[in-house]
Amino acid sequence: MKAEELKIGNLYDQFGNITEVNWCTIKDLEKAPKEQLWCKPIPLTEEWLLKFGFRFFKSKKGFNNYTLWIDNEFHLSFPDFFGDPSCLAYRYKEDHPLAHKRHSVPIVLNMEYVHQLQNLYFALTGTELEMK
Repeated sequence: MKAEELKIGNLYDQFGNITEVNWCTIKDLEKAPKEQLWCKPIPLTEEWLLKFGFRFFKSKKGFNNYTLWIDNEFHLSFPDFFGDPSCLAYRYKEDHPLAHKRHSVPIVLNMEYVHQLQNLYFALTGTELEMK
């Protein structure tokens, strides 16, 4: 992992323990060689999506979907039909969030790690993604 990928509060794997990034973590990573063992990204899995409050849905077409609504303004979805951990991020109008659903164009992002999801959530909302 690189220091520029992280922000304070992100989660990472430190020798098998889930740890939160702090200022010292970032400073130590800036000085670390490319191959270091103490700071590894956490793979984004179904378990992590559920911990962060995503809900499981099965669509009418039979696809599995993990979805999180954020203040009825944003919608993050992880559909399984992409064959990779792609996130679809939708933004709706505040006044009629559901009325514009068909007209919202998703932004498709490759999400492999927990810290990437945390950073996206923060960028969209200005608040931290917390475990439920």
